[in-house]
Amino acid sequence: MNFQVILMSVAVTADVVHNIDDLDEATECALICTAFYLCILRLLVSHQKDMLYVVNMMRRDWVLSSHEDREILAEKTMFAFRLMKYFLSTVVATMVLFICVPLLEIYVFGSNKRVLPFRGYFFINYTESPRFFYLFNVTAASFGGSMIAGATGFNLVVIMHGSGKFAVLRKRLEELNGEDSNSTAVLGNYVSRHQEAIEYADALERIINILALGQFVISTGLICFVGFQITSSEGVGDSAYGSGWIGSGFCQSLQIIMMRTRVPNKITAAKFYDMSLESFLTVLSTSFS
Repeated sequence: MNFQVILMSVAVTADVVHNIDDLDEATECALICTAFYLCILRLLVSHQKDMLYVVNMMRRDWVLSSHEDREILAEKTMFAFRLMKYFLSTVVATMVLFICVPLLEIYVFGSNKRVLPFRGYFFINYTESPRFFYLFNVTAASFGGSMIAGATGFNLVVIMHGSGKFAVLRKRLEELNGEDSNSTAVLGNYVSRHQEAIEYADALERIINILALGQFVISTGLICFVGFQITSSEGVGDSAYGSGWIGSGFCQSLQIIMMRTRVPNKITAAKFYDMSLESFLTVLSTSFS
């Protein structure tokens, strides 16, 4: 399975290069390619020891905690469980849709174009053996999709459980009474639980940090790359200037066009941030400096 994901990453990357002159095709391939790259990153970055610690800690909290503590944990985490179910459902629905669309195009709509569900350029004519390549493509993508869905769902649940641990501790501290003769011993227990919650959060950080960076760089970088393409509107002014406009009847109109192109069109994030390669590189250089 790991070999299939790696091979599909290479094939889809080759498909991006193969369709580099067609922005629509290249963008579609690049989006699928980023998903496979994230799968490879999850395969390479495996914190088995920390993950076992987190899972065992969650099991202990649910089994050994008091009824009141479990109610607080449930209040914090049940929404995450439901959200994870909805997320898994959307992933499965998307995978099924991707798998069925090429078949519908061929057998229902009569299309002569044979395209693999999750793309890929294999340097040979895969239409000569379509069943094999279709099955390989679907199997590798299903494995990658289940990996992404499982890892994302796991991260969501364990993070919300960490929030629940701190919520339980806050509730206990609010109930602490200085007039209680056992308050010192109780406080010592709360200090231990606080240290335990901090260790849990540190383990989560070690598990997620590299993956979060990879997802940020790949996803945001791709959006900024696509957003950068629309800044080509600046080139309209250069083209207008290169025309034979001097002394012509449309001279004034063309000057207005050139003045407008001095402010390029941009894709923004809620009008706060320009989604361009320049902005993306600025953020990265500031973060690493």
